[in-house]
Amino acid sequence: MGATQQELNSLQISVVRKDRLRTLVSKERKSLIDQQKQVEKEQSKLVTELVSNYFTENPDAKCFVTEVEIAKGNPKVRPPFFPSLTLSVRS
Repeated sequence: MGATQQELNSLQISVVRKDRLRTLVSKERKSLIDQQKQVEKEQSKLVTELVSNYFTENPDAKCFVTEVEIAKGNPKVRPPFFPSLTLSVRS
């Protein structure tokens, strides 16, 4: 439970009003999460295209290492031991 929910629980207001506020907070939280997921999806697509384009342009390449600033917060496109590197190996 987030701080906002705890704050709502401690408010001295009617149950109906508290419920409306909870609904509003819940909708806003969902909206923010959906926006974040969309940004991460777009970033993942850009990284995938970057790697794919590299191997298309360099068919003899065995690996591709690059720093990707946009994907620093997305664990799906980076290994956890190097926060901003994407490694792709083609066999």
